Amino acid sequence: MQGRRSHDQVTDTAPQPNNRRCRPLFLQAALIGMLCFGASSCYTLTKRDVFEVAFRPLAPETLEMLSDEHHVVQPLPVLTPGRSISAYWDRGDASMATLIFFAGNGYGAEAALRRLLIPARKLGLDLIVFNYYDQGESVPSMAQMRTMGQALYSAASALSTPAARVIFVGGHSLGATFALDVADHNPVAGAFIAAPVTTGVAIIRHQLPYSRLVWLRPDEDYRQFDNIALAHQMHRKIIVFGSERDTDLPPRFTKEVFGALPADAAGKLVILQNSPHAGYFNEEEFWQELKSFFGLSGNAPFVGYIAEARH
Repeated sequence: MQGRRSHDQVTDTAPQPNNRRCRPLFLQAALIGMLCFGASSCYTLTKRDVFEVAFRPLAPETLEMLSDEHHVVQPLPVLTPGRSISAYWDRGDASMATLIFFAGNGYGAEAALRRLLIPARKLGLDLIVFNYYDQGESVPSMAQMRTMGQALYSAASALSTPAARVIFVGGHSLGATFALDVADHNPVAGAFIAAPVTTGVAIIRHQLPYSRLVWLRPDEDYRQFDNIALAHQMHRKIIVFGSERDTDLPPRFTKEVFGALPADAAGKLVILQNSPHAGYFNEEEFWQELKSFFGLSGNAPFVGYIAEARH
């Protein structure tokens, strides 16, 4: 079932990070260099071609600034074997459910909090976000990241708050992969994904057209970057968003992932009209669809962004 399309453009007030796309910048240089040696060149895709940006843990003063009289943003302890993880939990005194959110590539926990805190709070949701990896840490593998996703769910479900009894997961772009994986393996109340890719190879072919002249060979870990396979295993309530204006990951990807869902997934497809790849959460229609689909409370408008203080 396809959702309605919006013809009202929402102004994007959030700054756009330079690394908002899902492709590593060094991969472009590597492919161009390999083309100089002929079209028969082979490039092996690994974890280096997935996680391109490391982040700093959030400072205590940042957590305090993002909190208010009814919500406290605090570190969330997460047990992950062999790795540390900077995760953060926005706890509201009247929240009815919890959202674990997996951001797109190039976005860290702070950017996710600034973009999602206002709508999540209005919808009565506690919010859990994290950094894929911190500065000074080694680049994680896909397998490690999926383990970390499960650890996030375990940490969220162990919280002793009413909101922890109902858990949703959501993901944007790269984060759709981990949202699907967590929803596949845990009794979540529902999931949403926005701008999902089909496979890791497909996104490179789309965003770097000259890569079609090179044989791309994913290693076994990189092969886990496959939302079609994950969608086949989805047996939860899920809403899938795409956008006509998303040139990084256009609607054909969204529709293919949605088409891979089994009949019992209770899914809904919504194609927005005006959202670029980084602008889904600045669309009022996005939040209205989410509210309706999951039966959440709250009054519009939902779009909002917490800007950094200017000194």
